[in-house]
Amino acid sequence: MARRDANGTWILVSRALPPTEPEKLAPAAPISTGKPQLDAVIMEMATKYGVDPRLIVEVIRQESGFNPYAVSPAGAKGLMQLIDGTAARMGTRNVFDVRQNIEGGVKYLRLLLDMFNGDVALALAGYNAGEHRVIRSGYQVPNIAETRHYVKTILARYGKSSHRVAKPKPNAAPVPDEPPPPPLRVFVQDGVILLTNR
Repeated sequence: MARRDANGTWILVSRALPPTEPEKLAPAAPISTGKPQLDAVIMEMATKYGVDPRLIVEVIRQESGFNPYAVSPAGAKGLMQLIDGTAARMGTRNVFDVRQNIEGGVKYLRLLLDMFNGDVALALAGYNAGEHRVIRSGYQVPNIAETRHYVKTILARYGKSSHRVAKPKPNAAPVPDEPPPPPLRVFVQDGVILLTNR
């Protein structure tokens, strides 16, 4: 099934998802990081993309500790630790620009929330490990220690610790014993999107 999200990004999934309306998911409460300019950007992007600003704050806290110049050993950069591919995919040109980095990170978080039907735990797992790993894990938090810790830590601080992180969803697809197929590659050619595993 394919559909376009509110930002014009096409989302291809193997099961039907109800449409989300970011404007109805307005931010719940104001936040305070102790940096008014940062708070203003977070609130603006939270409103623009319909993501709870408290969740954005906790992702930033976990990803970079509020350091706009943070660079991980894996090459993730800025406040929301965008890797180059994700930054390009979200239209972020300067990952060290606070506004651009937050917009790219929140836009990606919104895409993941849409992809995983609003499941915050799965969206966080996708943010940390990549959406393909969540899908290959049968729409569960992947069995990766770092990712499970990441999700549990953010959910606990965000106030959603009752979210099921370790247990599979009752109707989740079983994970096969054989290795997963190679990831799909996306090509755009003459306005046509081609998906291939070769």
